[in-house]
Amino acid sequence: MIERLAHNLRTAFPEMKGFSRANLMYMRAFAEAWPDAEIVQQAVGQLSWGHNLVLLTSQTQRS
Repeated sequence: MIERLAHNLRTAFPEMKGFSRANLMYMRAFAEAWPDAEIVQQAVGQLSWGHNLVLLTSQTQRS
């Protein structure tokens, strides 16, 4: 299912990056880990996606 979604998104938005299967899995895990987080545009003062991946990885390793 995720592989098909990744393919469809890459086809629909060929100029955009970030729709790999792995990245979609990270996006889903992020949404499940912080379901009540406000969705905002990333700003310099907020955590980058890379930092969120570090936090997510450390959280899943504790489980």
